[in-house]
Amino acid sequence: MSASPEDVRFADARKLGERIVHQLDQLRDLAPIYWSENQNAWIISGHAEVAEAFLNPKVFSSGSRPQRVLSFLRPEERDTRAPYLIASLKRMLFSLDAPEHPRIRRLMMKAFGRSVIEPYRDVVRRIIADALEDAARLGEFDYVPTVAHRIPSTVILKLLGLPDSFLSSMRRWSTSITAGIGGGGTTPEMIDTAEQAARELRDAFEPELRKRRAHPSGDFISTLIAAEENGERLTDEEILANCYLVLLAGHETTSSTIALSTLLLARDPSLWSYFQITEDPKALLGAVLELSRVIGMSFASARVISQDVEWQGHQFRKGQLVYLMQGVANRDPKVFPDPGAVDLNRPQDGNLSFGMGAHMCIGHLLAKLQLTEFFPQLTRRFARIEVLDRELDWGTSIGFRGLNSLRVRVHPQ
Repeated sequence: MSASPEDVRFADARKLGERIVHQLDQLRDLAPIYWSENQNAWIISGHAEVAEAFLNPKVFSSGSRPQRVLSFLRPEERDTRAPYLIASLKRMLFSLDAPEHPRIRRLMMKAFGRSVIEPYRDVVRRIIADALEDAARLGEFDYVPTVAHRIPSTVILKLLGLPDSFLSSMRRWSTSITAGIGGGGTTPEMIDTAEQAARELRDAFEPELRKRRAHPSGDFISTLIAAEENGERLTDEEILANCYLVLLAGHETTSSTIALSTLLLARDPSLWSYFQITEDPKALLGAVLELSRVIGMSFASARVISQDVEWQGHQFRKGQLVYLMQGVANRDPKVFPDPGAVDLNRPQDGNLSFGMGAHMCIGHLLAKLQLTEFFPQLTRRFARIEVLDRELDWGTSIGFRGLNSLRVRVHPQ
């Protein structure tokens, strides 16, 4: 039986798991632009509509999103509940509009360009090999912390020039803050936990920032400190906030892609064998993008309407929240025929996994490098992976959908 539009509740994302994707598929086909009373927000899910909204930042603003994180609280709580979390979110690249956004993005790109990222390839290969070797020794284990979280966490620590001692805290920081700002059934207690994690991040990063100012080392933080264009530099607060963004968004999206894509490969031996035998970098990148499309790597991006406007035949009001459902748009049959099927040779021109326009994911090169290296190593190291869980343990976030855990058994070649 088809669900009605008002059956869709982001607060139920964890309980619904994969079913929420099918509900949103039905909503997209019925109403690609829809005002949801449940979410008190617009849900935009058609591919053409999401793409147009991404390219219209003057109307679909990123600048008011941090305040909307606390919109479910009583007004008197909003200024006091999570002051450091909100102050940090306001400085993160994905929460900015022009003119601040292009200024900070240009400076950050000096630390994210291909010439900076590509030299990490050998480091990434070693990190993947070490994680898979440990997985082989364990045999049966929780795939999420052992493989999916460990690899991008370790890569980001290397990128930031931070010690391995941070590794044990990274997952807790990441999951706490993502749950607090992810838009899926957020509670006051989750906001409190996210605020505590943000303060711990500050306490951990501030000494590292002071160290790099005194002794630049050529790592990501040092590059941000040195970044300069037309006499402009990043402030310490901007550097710290966007280091948090790199740690959180870069870690969470890549980790979720590894875990959820491994599920697809475990269920379909033909996908497993494709990565075993394919060596062409362009083909591997297309295959990784297809996996990202099907699993909904980055599922939703929040925006706020900046002005009263009529758009696509609908009346939008200033201050209204909008969810651009890029993960659902990536399943639009108008762009991707038979969208639920995994076709690793499918053209990826319309893939919105990394966003588009001014807010296209700044770390996409690092994510692609890790993913195109990971799946060939995984499938060549193991003959198959057996998923032991009957029910999947989903997280609460609607923005970055992922698993809390995944019990598996590996079978070496």
